[in-house]
Amino acid sequence: MKKMLCFLIVILLFIPNLGRIDGKDSLKKFIQSKEITERKIFKSFPSDFFQNILSFILSPNFPFLINFLNDGIDQKQEKSDGCYKIYGNKWYSQSFKNTRGKLTKVEILVNKHIKSLNFLACKKFSASTNDKIGNLTIAIRYELDGKDILNKTFSPDKISKSGDWITFDFNDMDIWVEDTYYIVVRSDGGDEGNYYCWYYGNDNPYERGYAEYSTNAGEEWNSLSNIDFCFRTYGVYSGEEPDGKVERWAVMFSQFRSDPNIGFVKDCLLNHGWKEDHIKMLDKEPTYEDIKSAILWVDQRDDQDDILLLCSNNHGFKGGVALANGVLYYKDLDRLLDCCGARSFYSISACHSGSAIPILGEAGRVIVTACRDYEEGGTAWFLVFLYYDGDLAGYYGYNNAPSPNGAFARSERDLNKDGWISDEEAFPYAKQWTEAFHNYYWNPAHPIHPQMYDGCQSELKITKI
Repeated sequence: MKKMLCFLIVILLFIPNLGRIDGKDSLKKFIQSKEITERKIFKSFPSDFFQNILSFILSPNFPFLINFLNDGIDQKQEKSDGCYKIYGNKWYSQSFKNTRGKLTKVEILVNKHIKSLNFLACKKFSASTNDKIGNLTIAIRYELDGKDILNKTFSPDKISKSGDWITFDFNDMDIWVEDTYYIVVRSDGGDEGNYYCWYYGNDNPYERGYAEYSTNAGEEWNSLSNIDFCFRTYGVYSGEEPDGKVERWAVMFSQFRSDPNIGFVKDCLLNHGWKEDHIKMLDKEPTYEDIKSAILWVDQRDDQDDILLLCSNNHGFKGGVALANGVLYYKDLDRLLDCCGARSFYSISACHSGSAIPILGEAGRVIVTACRDYEEGGTAWFLVFLYYDGDLAGYYGYNNAPSPNGAFARSERDLNKDGWISDEEAFPYAKQWTEAFHNYYWNPAHPIHPQMYDGCQSELKITKI
């Protein structure tokens, strides 16, 4: 997708006097018919150049470009056979999977019901009813029992009694294509006589999601069989949509020159299915700018079905790691990773590395750390038990650990027998042997306990066996 868009931009910038292309002619034939030279391109542009560019973009030859930029319906379920009451602790949810990389707005079909009173009480009733029914909130979540990514609250006067679509519009949000997201609807008031009602359709009309309910304000969720709620999601293409081919990229860095503790990580990857030209090895006292440049290099090449493996071995502190000539704060790394389309797997060897999880942990990322946020110790052993394609523990006199030591180098860690070792298959082993070796043999005075945050809905296949 990125390459297609870049190609279009180059055409638009470098074809002078570009008029509307007749539908009978192909773009290739049109370009060949123009005797374009470098001198003509750069000497001058005609006064109507940009007008012709607009004509070119809007021409019938490029409907796909219009569609690429259009904010349109991505997913929907509009069948209405009834509705569920929303009030108090009664919350409802509808999941969906988008096909476009940016979510722009969501709509749901709802009404409000207010218990009628006698005529004499009408004036007093009209002043107090809105307070009683409460406000309606629509939220977007990546995990149903997790936190809201976005939410918007609507006052009762914004909701029709007869039922209508209400729109939750927001700044474009990057999402993972084909991952499950949730529309969660709740109210902060109401009762059996005063409530909001979300319409639904019978016979499972939406095949890419399901409806759920909670009777305790989202503490527990249960499935609603045979129905889907009425909703629409809108989106635009991000340019990061999957292309059907998984590429694996890696950026490894250390504050130490020629650090063998990330050198063996690269060796493990190369021995198990990775391409050397997909790996950036920063082991000559890299700066923040070096790390930034490497991650942005990946960003120019990746998309959503790719994997970015980050690995670092540094002195650490709460909130970041040391570099040879400065520091790298996790909050700055978070902003860099936001640029990438690939899902990320980051293994951190550093004291206090557990402090990275609250900062870096989000959808599409797996963060594994050598220790908790308050722990210090020989954290590089965590990388050994993840990646080492040999017996380093045995070299240091510990003969109890399996050889090779690293989970990603061990064929029996392919638990589902798909030919790959995933993040979820590797971590429990690495955690077990890091704690057994380090805490009872290497440095019992400073025990460490590896941690994992998993923000991916499917496993990341790291090494090929």
